[in-house]
Formats: sequence, C-alpha cells, structure tokens
Amino acid sequence: MPKQKITKQVVLQGAFSLIQKEGIQKFNARNLAKQINCSVQPLYSYFSNIETLIYAVYDFSTHYYNQYIDNQINPTYLFQSIGKGHINFAYEEGFLFQFLFLSPYLHAIDFEDLCHKIERTDVTQNLRNTLHLNAIQAEDLYMNMMLYTHGIACLIATKAATIRYDEMSERIDRAYFAFLQKIQEEKNAVTHP
Repeated sequence: MPKQKITKQVVLQGAFSLIQKEGIQKFNARNLAKQINCSVQPLYSYFSNIETLIYAVYDFSTHYYNQYIDNQINPTYLFQSIGKGHINFAYEEGFLFQFLFLSPYLHAIDFEDLCHKIERTDVTQNLRNTLHLNAIQAEDLYMNMMLYTHGIACLIATKAATIRYDEMSERIDRAYFAFLQKIQEEKNAVTHP
C-alpha cells in the first residue's frame, strides 16, 4: 500500500480537527503529527513554524464559524438568529469557540476593534433599516448585544455554567429591549430637549 502524501490541506484539516476535539491547549507539532499519522517534518515543509500554522488554522476556523452562523440565520429575525447562533456554536463547538474568541489569536485591542473583527455589515444595515437607527446607534446596539451574548457563550463554552435555553433566550430578549429602549430615549432627548 503506497504511503499517504501529506499535503498542506491534510496538515490544516488535521490541525483544525485536533483543536476542535481537544482544544488549543493540547495543540503541538507532536500531537498533530500523531493525528495525521506522519512525522513532524511535513508540518514544517508547509509552515515555517507552529505559530504560522496556528494562524492558518485560525483563519480556517473563522471560515468554519462564519459558515456555521450563515446556516443558523433566519432572515426574518436576522439579528436575533446570529446572536443565538453564536451561543449555539459555543454549545456545539466549545473548543473552537475558545480558540476563536478566548485566545490571544483574536488580537482585539479594544471593544471597537473587537466589534469590527466580528461585526457583520449586513446585520448593522438590517438594524438601521428595520429599527430606523443611524449608523452609530445600530453599531452601539450591535456591540452591546454582542458583548451580552458573548458573555453567555463564554460561560457555556468553558462549561462554567449550564444555562437552560429558555432562560437564556428570555434574558437575551430582555437585554435587547433594554438596550434598544436606551437608544430610543437618547434619540428622543436629542430631538425633543
């Protein structure tokens, strides 16, 4: 039986699978080589070092996450379905969630940078159109809800808490309406001083 050729895609897929199953903490060249049944040499023929490979896997994982979220979208409830999809991803793909959002590979320097790395312009535009918000208000609502749902997702992904779906959903809805009410009050204060 001929020996399997280890391609760059095999290395990348193997690294993704290892992080998906065991987490970034267990990721190293030896464990990856074992995962794809080769020596460590082929890993370095495609990637100059482990850090370069991890960033390639991060990009691959980001694409996987975006596809996952796209499959969760309900066009009627675009904003809500994306937030709940983010939480579902934490439930179903805890190690990948931690790798993407709780590791230094995210490289967000502040809230605004974090938002721009994660933000979907289609959602911001949807908020502007459906709620009659300006760009700043839509981004503010998006950021507040993203941080709120992300907090819940972090508790779930790290197994710090077990939260019932109905309780989580109710709290997310309450937070959404509270953030929206605050924006509406500020908007009214400006137009009717």
